[in-house]
Amino acid sequence: MDLLYNYFKKNCNVKVYTSDYRHFEKVYRTDDKQDFKFIHAISYNKNMSVSRLYSHMKFSKDVLKEIDKEEYDLLWVLVPPNSLVQQMAKYKKKNRGTKLVFDLIDLWPETMPISISKSLLPFKLWENMRNNHLDVADAIVTECDLYKERIPANIKDEKIRTIYLAREVKPYNQKIDLAEDEISLCYLGSINNIIDIPSIAGLIRRLSNYRKVQLHIVGDGENRENLIENAKNAGATVIYHGKIYEEEKKQES
Repeated sequence: MDLLYNYFKKNCNVKVYTSDYRHFEKVYRTDDKQDFKFIHAISYNKNMSVSRLYSHMKFSKDVLKEIDKEEYDLLWVLVPPNSLVQQMAKYKKKNRGTKLVFDLIDLWPETMPISISKSLLPFKLWENMRNNHLDVADAIVTECDLYKERIPANIKDEKIRTIYLAREVKPYNQKIDLAEDEISLCYLGSINNIIDIPSIAGLIRRLSNYRKVQLHIVGDGENRENLIENAKNAGATVIYHGKIYEEEKKQES
């Protein structure tokens, strides 16, 4: 979201409407950001729960109430939640002059790590909340080409584009002294219930046959302790650095 904001801010007046509830920490935001409007969202404790879905639906309706006060030249909508597609389609039908872009950064329920069949009616209704309204958009952006395969066939290919957003590469000048008898690995990012912890542990276990393994972890999430425990059991020495956002500090770690 910050990457998009910084890009558009160079040439446009920009407003960002987003939730005031931090998903990973399960706490409310208390900070302010220029041009950001934080919409109050209902809190929830579990990632897969009725309360989370209800929170998303109410949030989406509240976003529509906010933006319905004026007509915009462009709406760039990050999806999920799927309910946001449904609500923004209502805005587009009332404001035909507004260009609407749906940016699919994840697919729910398709990519959710659940054992229950996703073909069951509740999940299909959840999926259709997105799919039945995608074609209203002027353009659809996908995070990767794989997502294109899951978009309904009735949507024209020329409307869909994959865009890989990436931060500017900053040079790293600090000299690193790596031990010859040790392999250092780094896990960087969200430690959620989607990551493949058994595969990470398996990699550590195989590498441990040749050298000592050290795993640095930068990030956080609900599966942090699970990752640490499995990495240690596989033979790694684990160093947890916590959440670090500044590039310089990450490099120092």
